[in-house]
Amino acid sequence: MKLLLLALVLTASICIKTSEALACTANFCQLVDCMPYTSENCVGKIVKNGGMCGCCDACLKVLNPGDTCFSLILMGAPNTVTCPDNYHCDHVSLKCIANK
Repeated sequence: MKLLLLALVLTASICIKTSEALACTANFCQLVDCMPYTSENCVGKIVKNGGMCGCCDACLKVLNPGDTCFSLILMGAPNTVTCPDNYHCDHVSLKCIANK
């Protein structure tokens, strides 16, 4: 039973790593049509190369101080939100807190 569980965990880990590697191939950015973000079409913060695989800029919604920022600690998909300037996502409270 332990051997089966170990095999399942290893298989899942390999699948996750493989899917990450397949998503950002060497020529991936050449195939992406990026949205050109400006202050006119982005109500938030424009992050240079903040999109999928760093190919495109991203328009992120800026959270308020004290807002939940759980999605910022998840790995995988690019972020869609960010804490305000001079704040960061606290990994214990999962809220945007002021930098010290």
